Amino acid sequence: MHAPEPGFSPARRRVLAHAIGLAVTGAWPWRATWAADVPGATRDATLAAACRTLFPHAFLGDDAYPAVVQKRAARLAADPTLDAVVAAGLQALPAEFAARDQAAREQALAPHAGEPFFKLLRQTAAGTLYQLPATWKALGYPGPSAPFGGYVDQNLVSLDWLPEARA
Repeated sequence: MHAPEPGFSPARRRVLAHAIGLAVTGAWPWRATWAADVPGATRDATLAAACRTLFPHAFLGDDAYPAVVQKRAARLAADPTLDAVVAAGLQALPAEFAARDQAAREQALAPHAGEPFFKLLRQTAAGTLYQLPATWKALGYPGPSAPFGGYVDQNLVSLDWLPEARA
């Protein structure tokens, strides 16, 4: 078990979980969800821009980041708590977030670095982005070796950019 982050006690976690639960069930009459206020394409574009902001790889094309959003859409739809965290995080960002340049997006995300939305985005985007075959190809990773008999019979130093491969 890991220790909670400073300033984020278990009691605070319970309060936030309860508050998110109230927001999800609609117990707060003034609650406005991102999904109700913004079309899905804008939501997806904002999430993709946030993923690109956190993991700005020049070698990845524009298709990789929307793919991250699409792969996680089913998980968010299935879990109302996660969807509420994303909705609250997206509402905190400027409406034109996706159209801004990298520096402006970083500046818009910086005040939210300790919030649950930011942490969720960082964890899910990293896990998903680096599982995409397009990312593997861009990095020179051939993919899992199981279909080819595993690593026992493979040359482990077959990447051109490793010094061992050039020797």
